[in-house]
Amino acid sequence: MNKPTNHANQPLVSVLIPTYNREAYIADCINSALNQTYSNIEVVVVDNCSTDRTFQICLEFQLKDPRVKVFQNQENIGPVRNWQKCAEKAEGFYVKVLFSDDELMPDCVEELVQPMESDRTVGMVYCAALIGPNRETAPVYYKSLRTERLASVEYAKRMLVARAPYSPCASLMRRESFVRNLHTTFNTVRSHPYDRHGAGPDCMVQLLTASQFAHVAHVSKPLVYFRSHAGSFTAENLNNQVHSAYLACLAFYAKSKLDRGTFLGFLFLTWLDSIRRGGWVSPRSYFQAHEGNGNIFEFLSSPFLALPLLFARLKRNKELRAANPFLKL
Repeated sequence: MNKPTNHANQPLVSVLIPTYNREAYIADCINSALNQTYSNIEVVVVDNCSTDRTFQICLEFQLKDPRVKVFQNQENIGPVRNWQKCAEKAEGFYVKVLFSDDELMPDCVEELVQPMESDRTVGMVYCAALIGPNRETAPVYYKSLRTERLASVEYAKRMLVARAPYSPCASLMRRESFVRNLHTTFNTVRSHPYDRHGAGPDCMVQLLTASQFAHVAHVSKPLVYFRSHAGSFTAENLNNQVHSAYLACLAFYAKSKLDRGTFLGFLFLTWLDSIRRGGWVSPRSYFQAHEGNGNIFEFLSSPFLALPLLFARLKRNKELRAANPFLKL
């Protein structure tokens, strides 16, 4: 793909804003995209047939700033297909997803583009994030001790223990990677309505992209703000569908792309978590529901194989406590 450039040879970055009924937040969201220190951007907004004033507010931005391109679907096509629609309308070499209740820090795009431009083996860059109901007091998540380049396999293992964000709002990648790797469904043992809530496609587009390159870069500085509120996707959790869908996709990825030890270790740790969250479930049924065989040999070997992931989780907790001393884990 040729890079569309101008603005001192900067590659064009498309900020993709899929939106639905976000009249309370969409103006702050678009403003955060427009107020970037990186100048060569376009802001692509696709309204998913909102029933409030979201679309009208977006049109007002389009009238004031030619960098804003606003589209509206004739009917609600669900979140994931709307993300795909944003990418179809985009012209940038890179894409930066921005969900319409979230915000970017002014230097977000500039900081994320730099590792991609300086190292062609890097397939994606992700950053730390502020998460909370108030931007000024929101704690920092996904903050490592330093900005770094890591092997794509190491990035995937971080994702398995929630040391990397599931949301693509914290990452930047090539548009062709986003289009190739964003899917509405996956052939998991248990089917989930992935296209209806987006849990699974959001983390999988990053994991699949990472798997196609040698490295992923991580910027330890928090460059995005995830606003938590009563109507947010993770807050609603759709009767636990979100959590279940993430487990299904992560297990599916671990089995198909990572070594068997990591896969079985992941199953063991999440099986323990499931007991803690909701009570007893037999290991046989849990493993079978998450891509395993469910035989006794598989289960008996899994506690030892889980140790590397357990240590990675403890490291995550240490990093979180360093960034947020009062965080309860």
